[in-house]
Amino acid sequence: MTVENGPYVVETLARACDGCLNGEFAALITGPVHKGVINDAGIPFTGHTEFFEERSQAKKVVMMLATEELRVALATTHLPLRAIADAITPALLHEVIAILHHDLRTKFGIAEPRILVCGLNPHAGEGGHMGTEEIDTIIPVLDELRAQGMKLNGPLPADTLFQPKYLDNADAVLAMYHDQGLPVLKIPGIRSGSEYYARPTFYSNLR
Repeated sequence: MTVENGPYVVETLARACDGCLNGEFAALITGPVHKGVINDAGIPFTGHTEFFEERSQAKKVVMMLATEELRVALATTHLPLRAIADAITPALLHEVIAILHHDLRTKFGIAEPRILVCGLNPHAGEGGHMGTEEIDTIIPVLDELRAQGMKLNGPLPADTLFQPKYLDNADAVLAMYHDQGLPVLKIPGIRSGSEYYARPTFYSNLR
């Protein structure tokens, strides 16, 4: 991929997205693109997630990567680390978990999805000694959604959560940010994993 063909790449993504939205196509599959090269061509491009969200005028799109053994969704996508804590708000978590829960039921046929939720900070904040986002934001949201009947386990430290004793009793993991959840999934799934974007149409990105 070169700077010269950056605009063409974006045009193909737009064409494919529009075709899905108008019913011409049933699904959309892409390969990886070089985000830096597209930006060097003068086209602001954060990633497929944000591009399709804007193109489809969807209120919110949730990014999830999946293999046969593991599904990992992200609360935030392509953000600098310094911006992540501010981005994780009660409203965001309510919306992301609702979308994830809905699509696990309707698209994956899981009647009562069991979702593991990562904390943001090391050791999930260690009771507030390593950050308070868990206490201030994540736990209250999970408590509210559990009261509505959702099966949510967390927040758990990411270095603890990705173990068989937790994963064997879960249908999906919600990570707080990109590099918290995806490396673990990509190690076993690098040859077979794909991305699934919840709402408004089915989209898969072969890795």
